[in-house]
Amino acid sequence: MTRRLWLLAGVLIVAGAGVAVWRSRPAAPSRSSVANNGVAAQAPTSPLAVRLSISPGMPGDPALAVVRVFNMRARQPAPIRVETPVAVDFATATFALETEGAGETAGPRIAATVFRLPQPTAMSLDATTTASTMLNIDAAAMPPAGARVRATVVVGGQSLVSNWADVPAPGATQADQLASRARVEDMRGDTGALARTAEALIAAAPQDPRGYFFRGIVLERSGDRAGALTAYRATLDRLRPGAEPPLGLYERIRRLQ
Repeated sequence: MTRRLWLLAGVLIVAGAGVAVWRSRPAAPSRSSVANNGVAAQAPTSPLAVRLSISPGMPGDPALAVVRVFNMRARQPAPIRVETPVAVDFATATFALETEGAGETAGPRIAATVFRLPQPTAMSLDATTTASTMLNIDAAAMPPAGARVRATVVVGGQSLVSNWADVPAPGATQADQLASRARVEDMRGDTGALARTAEALIAAAPQDPRGYFFRGIVLERSGDRAGALTAYRATLDRLRPGAEPPLGLYERIRRLQ
């Protein structure tokens, strides 16, 4: 009899432990939590997003604010990707720049004018398309180095606010400052000014590869393929070991060979 009682007690203990384990297990995920972490997750509410970068020239030069608008939904990871392009007409878009105020609030407005709208101004933004707009910032209105700037873009019936972009410090050397000026002139498509700056950079720093790279851009635009190729190869010859070449250099060389 005693042995049977001990066996019965053991069975009850094991059964109680099983119930405790079952009660303590994590709850099954709800339909909404599965949707938020799996294939059925929702795409962002707004289809458009905007990024801002500041490209200064030399001290005293007008700077460029580069505003890039893109289809945020199409650039999400695969489980929530929406491939449908977003049709946007930039002909009626408005742009505003402002400096950072207290905390993350907006500060003073910056005087800026639209330098270039996307061409064509009416376009569809898919996963591979970015609409880039350039705003001129007058030198007198340029915030000091280290300030933070953001853009507000009203386009496609939406008001979009960009990231906060840092205003870069001017180059420490004359070569750095000339290279910054050349970069802005290249982005503006001002080939005449770029040619003068490239030659000034080569004269100031003959071993600096950047001057030859910008010279190559000027020659390529003018149709001098042989001269451009020579300039690009001179860029390669002057790169320090391990230094990163200018963006697109190898592609330009392949195109001209």
